[in-house]
Amino acid sequence: MSVVRIGGIFKSVKTPYNQLEICENCSKALSKIFEISQKISSSLNQDTIVREVCKAIIEDFGFRMVWIGIITPDSFEVKPVYQEGFEYGYLSSIKVRYDESPLGMGPTGTAIRTRTPSVINDYESDPRFAPWLSEAKKRGYKSGCAFPMIALEKVLGSINVYNDRKHAFDSNTIMLLQLLANNAAIALHNARLYGELKGIEERYRYLVENSPDVIGIILDSKIAFFNEAGLRILGYTRDEIIGKEVSEIIHPEDREVVLKDIEIVLSGGSVHPREYRLLNKKGDIIYVEATRKKIEYEGKPAVQCIVRDISERKKRENETKELEDRYRSLIEDSPDAIGVIYNGRIVFCNNRTIELLGYTYDEINGKGAIEFISPEDRERASKNLMSVLSGATLPAPREYKLVKKNGECIDIELTSSRIVYRGKPAIQGVMRDVSERKKRDARIKEMEERYRNLAENSPDGIGVTCNGRAVFINKKWAEALGYTIDEIIGRNPIEHIHPEDRERAINNIKTILSGESLPSPREYRAIRKNGEIVEMEAASSRIIYEGKTAIQSIFRDISERKKYEKKLKEMKERYRSLVENSPDAIGAVCDGRIVFINDKGLEMFGYTRDEIIGMNVAKTVSPEDGERVLNDIKIVLSDEYIPPREYKLLKKNGETFDVEITRSKIEYEGKPAIQSTIRDISERKKRDNEMREYIRELEILNKVAIERELRMIELKKEVNKLLTEIGREKMYKITE
Repeated sequence: MSVVRIGGIFKSVKTPYNQLEICENCSKALSKIFEISQKISSSLNQDTIVREVCKAIIEDFGFRMVWIGIITPDSFEVKPVYQEGFEYGYLSSIKVRYDESPLGMGPTGTAIRTRTPSVINDYESDPRFAPWLSEAKKRGYKSGCAFPMIALEKVLGSINVYNDRKHAFDSNTIMLLQLLANNAAIALHNARLYGELKGIEERYRYLVENSPDVIGIILDSKIAFFNEAGLRILGYTRDEIIGKEVSEIIHPEDREVVLKDIEIVLSGGSVHPREYRLLNKKGDIIYVEATRKKIEYEGKPAVQCIVRDISERKKRENETKELEDRYRSLIEDSPDAIGVIYNGRIVFCNNRTIELLGYTYDEINGKGAIEFISPEDRERASKNLMSVLSGATLPAPREYKLVKKNGECIDIELTSSRIVYRGKPAIQGVMRDVSERKKRDARIKEMEERYRNLAENSPDGIGVTCNGRAVFINKKWAEALGYTIDEIIGRNPIEHIHPEDRERAINNIKTILSGESLPSPREYRAIRKNGEIVEMEAASSRIIYEGKTAIQSIFRDISERKKYEKKLKEMKERYRSLVENSPDAIGAVCDGRIVFINDKGLEMFGYTRDEIIGMNVAKTVSPEDGERVLNDIKIVLSDEYIPPREYKLLKKNGETFDVEITRSKIEYEGKPAIQSTIRDISERKKRDNEMREYIRELEILNKVAIERELRMIELKKEVNKLLTEIGREKMYKITE
């Protein structure tokens, strides 16, 4: 690899050929800066970025050592993260700060504080470098410069360059390296944003995979994604379900309406949550309730479905209906066990009692009622029966455990009242088996606890508003707005919405409370306690909270994402401007065809954009270089690096011209492609040829002059010899 040494290339010289060399070296340096910037801007890995920057400064620009430091705001220290060149323990033997202490007055600390390059062209004569001079001299460092890395007005750290000679940093050198530092800062900032974005995506993926609800994505009427809950509920493996037509898992009677809902969502409409039936792998029916939303998946419109298994709820609803039917037949067909106790013995029981306890009617009739009570509840039950017989009113119902004929214990609720049986006081009892309800209550309590735990530990803010007041918020909600939970509970959440967004937020809440659906999530601006504005993304739904209609909202702080999107847009615009205004032709080749070229490229080749886009790249190359060009493209596509190469290309009119091409691998519309920077070097080649011809002529003249001088020396010797022979003094003094 050829080395372009920036330091000193701009020194003044007199000959026009040296001036030309300076311009060419300057152009090479700028090209190298541009090439490095392109490489690091395409990377989102911090280690790759700092490594490429440091390697370029050492290998391509010829400095002795370079290191990159990142600031640590809490301690004002500059922490080295990467170095290249002749270092040999230098960084482990020194400390660098960026405050105004002695360790912060060197070039690194000064560059970070002042946000401008800081140069010391002679370490020995500058007292600012005294804390590090001894270690620097051991390694031959004589001068250096620090360049602040600034992205979005924020200093990330600095690039610190050392040289083994004094006065190695002139204004042009500093300008070029600061340009590289700025580009490195932007690349590092983007890498950090990308890392944060990946973290958000990972948390979202974790939430989806661990959701108790089925979450799936439908693409082109096929299942493109299914979470673990969906696989568990339907009984498929991931390989079995992915790619399956969605209609295959929907009950035949529900398919038409469900597929219609999917079409509505894909067309941009909205549908209410709907109940329907799914079929699991065994063909069993599962009752579900689903909500749907249009999303983009793998670059195509798709439908994301959140499906909740409501089979148990349906089961409970059916059980309730059965109980209501039995009540119509009062006693005999009652869903509850009804009996009459007289003188402590059972004198009547309905069919439900027989069914509940597992005995026949004859086995129950005449037996003491207490005998069917679990031993631990008998004393309490006996006292309560006596109290009822005495006319006392007891809280009802009361819970006991009964023992069935098979020995199984069941939970019952007993409601008892005093009646007259055969003219004497008796007790009528209505017993209800609450074993399943107790289990359901335990499950509901468990689900409520799981919900609360999920809400409290959610990475998103979650809150519930009832009658215009916050009745529940999680810790994340309070932290995001800078308040404590107690400061928000009881207040109207609209107070925290930016004034310009409040009316829209109020209208959306009214719409949700009316039962209508809104596209979600929606974006608002919130105001933190300290007045800072927070960009947020919110999704709200109507719920029942403690028996009242309420709004549950989930919001996510998207301030950083907004900043990243804005920065990405700016970078795209800067890239577009750079490409369109580049003095070189810039184009992209994908699958052997030209897919992009800037205006300079059109001018260079003489084609219109419509003529050249889609053209086979081989048609733009001189036949003698065609095979070499295609081979170099393959090398770059295989992720190997090749330095800039010279070729002959063809214009539209058939004229050939000399170029130098720098290539890099990129992704274009999801495919690997080649981006090429093409520089017309025809004039430079012409100047090189003229220079070689001029040198050849000078060599001929020099040879003639030398031969003439040698001949004159011989003639002078002969004259001196003749003068000596005739007794006269020598005329010429000849130095051998």
